[in-house]
Amino acid sequence: MRKGVRGHAQAIEALIAGLQNCTKMVAAAMRNSCSLTDSSVELTRNAGDTLGNITHAVSNI
Repeated sequence: MRKGVRGHAQAIEALIAGLQNCTKMVAAAMRNSCSLTDSSVELTRNAGDTLGNITHAVSNI
């Protein structure tokens, strides 16, 4: 009986370790996603500013 319990405990430990690794990977992916989103927002703002400058320049022609 003890071997069975020990085996189940080891299996649970392995499952928990796997879950922790997956959680770390998901957290890293989310951080990367946030960074990419921040970059996209900045690029979009820059594009808007550039389009505004172009519009202003064209209107002065």
